[in-house]
Amino acid sequence: MSNIFDAHDDKIKPKKRRNINTINRVVKLLEEGNKNTRQIHAYLHETWPRWCPNMRRLSNILAKSREFTEVGKEIVKANDASGSYNLAIWGLTSEAGLDN
Repeated sequence: MSNIFDAHDDKIKPKKRRNINTINRVVKLLEEGNKNTRQIHAYLHETWPRWCPNMRRLSNILAKSREFTEVGKEIVKANDASGSYNLAIWGLTSEAGLDN
C-alpha cells in the first residue's frame, strides 16, 4: 500500500531565501573587510538606490542571516545634544560555521 504523500512530495518546491540579492551584495562588500551598518547602507544606497532596504530592515537582514556575524560595536556621537548610540560592525562568518 502506497503512502498518500508520495505523489505530493514531487510537487514540493524548495523554500527560496528572502532578500538573497541584498545578502549577495553585502557578502561581496564584506569580502573587502568589516564594515558598520551605516557604511553597508551607504554602499547599497549608492549602487542599488531603487531597491536598497531601509536601515531597520538592513539591520534585521544582517542579524538574521547566517552569512554575517557581529564583530563589534562602535559608539557614535549624535549631532545634537541627544547623546550617542551604538553602531554594529559586521563581518563574514567563517565557512566552517555555515551549514548549507
